[in-house]
Amino acid sequence: MAPNYPDGFMACLFRRSNGFYYIVYKDGSRRVWRSMRVRSLKEARELFNSVKPSLQPSRVATLEDLAKFMQKYADINYRQGTADLYRVSFQHLIAFLGNRPARFISAIDLENFKEYLLNA
Repeated sequence: MAPNYPDGFMACLFRRSNGFYYIVYKDGSRRVWRSMRVRSLKEARELFNSVKPSLQPSRVATLEDLAKFMQKYADINYRQGTADLYRVSFQHLIAFLGNRPARFISAIDLENFKEYLLNA
């Protein structure tokens, strides 16, 4: 049975019993194995170091990142008063939810935020 790699799993280099070096990394939820097609550790490390930056996990967008993006958009596309409403709304949302990754914000979180605003 294959090991269950954590979410932050990055690429690693190893030698298989056939003598060839391989890279294993995660692409979404799928584990990918790529042969380096070399048997020398020195060559394998050189290839691995040249490929490794492209295998690093991408940066996770946080709620503050989303707020900055939306503020730039609002400043360009809306009047100043509307852009200010977006800024203040995101400040309150970040204070309520914290600066968590945007993908982990659920509809229930937003409903709780609306309820908090109505009761405040």
